[in-house]
Amino acid sequence: MTQAILFTALVPLALLLVLGFVLLSGRMSETVRRRVELGLILIAYPAFILTWAWQAWEYQQEGDWFMVSIMLVLIGSFAVQFVLALRTRTLFPRFRKA
Repeated sequence: MTQAILFTALVPLALLLVLGFVLLSGRMSETVRRRVELGLILIAYPAFILTWAWQAWEYQQEGDWFMVSIMLVLIGSFAVQFVLALRTRTLFPRFRKA
């Protein structure tokens, strides 16, 4: 059971690290890099938002309103970043090259 959990956690992490290295190293053509960035935008931001929404729901069920408010702030900030990333087609819109 532990090996399966480690595998499901480490394989996506390794893929993200490889994609991040390739994106930042400049070894991809511009069009391929844009497509990979758009794919990561459409996967990563909603995954974080849904995970934190799920955690906020669980905290709400427990009655822990402080953690619910923290999760809602995180969800809101990532939702804004998601919209900015979609508009600019850049994975990290605040750090794009001018």
